[in-house]
Amino acid sequence: MFINLIDTPQLGLHASLQIYLNLASQGRHIGQIAYAKAVRASRYDTIYAHMQKANIASARAAEQAGFVDATAPQERQKVMVWHRKSDGQGGLAEET
Repeated sequence: MFINLIDTPQLGLHASLQIYLNLASQGRHIGQIAYAKAVRASRYDTIYAHMQKANIASARAAEQAGFVDATAPQERQKVMVWHRKSDGQGGLAEET
């Protein structure tokens, strides 16, 4: 699991989260936990996740961790985005 800054024509420079699970770890909700912990521990307020459109399990795990679909029609991959929300008092509120 890692977050890189990448530059794409559609999104420009942005934080991109990548999670890779070995076969034995798949199907055990580890992806959902990894997405949630990674974004909360990150210093970025907006994080994107890029995945194959056919990877329904990854999309579901990201969605359960607060990501929403941001895929543009011309994208070859599914693009999901997570935004940190401020509580207005210098702290963090619930993320979406």
